[in-house]
Amino acid sequence: MRYNQPAPENHIQEIKVTHDDQQIYFFIRGRNNFNNPGSKTNWVNILIGTGAPSLKSWESYEYLIGNSYASGTVSVGKLQPDFKTTASGLAQYTVSGNVLQISCSKNAIGLNGSGQFYFKVVADVAEPQDIMSYYTSGSSVPLGRLSYIYTMGN
Repeated sequence: MRYNQPAPENHIQEIKVTHDDQQIYFFIRGRNNFNNPGSKTNWVNILIGTGAPSLKSWESYEYLIGNSYASGTVSVGKLQPDFKTTASGLAQYTVSGNVLQISCSKNAIGLNGSGQFYFKVVADVAEPQDIMSYYTSGSSVPLGRLSYIYTMGN
């Protein structure tokens, strides 16, 4: 038997992050144009942990951006150990072809002023509540349990 896994509909190729006093901005470029999120909870998600990486909440991540997208807003939720979320705010988003941009308030993801956070951007992961699915399905940048660290200056 041969293992087959379909290619993700939204293949992530590039991520840029910046910030100002109030917001964190994510620029996400796909290989092709992003499709419509519809009601998918796994369309494009950003998993975020604050401070230094450590075991907390769900697989070390504390926040999830992207459970739902509607009319230019995207949900921001605080992650529980079972991958369920409690609403912590809304972020703004735009999609233009193969570029998705998200603007999220620092307060919605537990950040105050300077500091650091770690994150990963994922799309179309088959079972997002199972960390092993980040190795075998969808597009996960960086792969699996790895994360990028972003440090904000004063």
